[in-house]
Amino acid sequence: MQAQLGNKQQFIDQATDMPTALVAAQRELQENEAAVAQWENAAPRRKELPTLYGDINALAKDAGLAITRFDPQPFQTHEQIREIPLTIGCTGTFAQVFDFLREVESMPATIWSKLLRIEKIEGTRGDVQCELDLVIFSNNPQNSDYAGYIN
Repeated sequence: MQAQLGNKQQFIDQATDMPTALVAAQRELQENEAAVAQWENAAPRRKELPTLYGDINALAKDAGLAITRFDPQPFQTHEQIREIPLTIGCTGTFAQVFDFLREVESMPATIWSKLLRIEKIEGTRGDVQCELDLVIFSNNPQNSDYAGYIN
């Protein structure tokens, strides 16, 4: 009986901690939902891609780079997100490439630099040739709550 009483007391003690744990879990869920909503608002929709490409191109030109290649690739669709690959070739100084990358990373959309190749251009004073593979992340509207939004 003593063991059963001890088990029941332990169960009651654990049950009294449940409301605190539940409130903490609800707060964490709300924070996660807010972060997801913020990401979805910043994620480009299909109809916004031309504008986003134009913004990226303008950032490169503002940095002083000469664009030699601007090549959007086919989407890669996953269960909840889309990857939108973009290959950019450019020439300029290393500092200009660095400024461009910094500006791209500060854009509201989630953009990763997947691959960066930099080679010095022979016969120049510090100019480099750069090829950059970017990945722009967007929501996959067919398989998520994002389906209600216009693509």
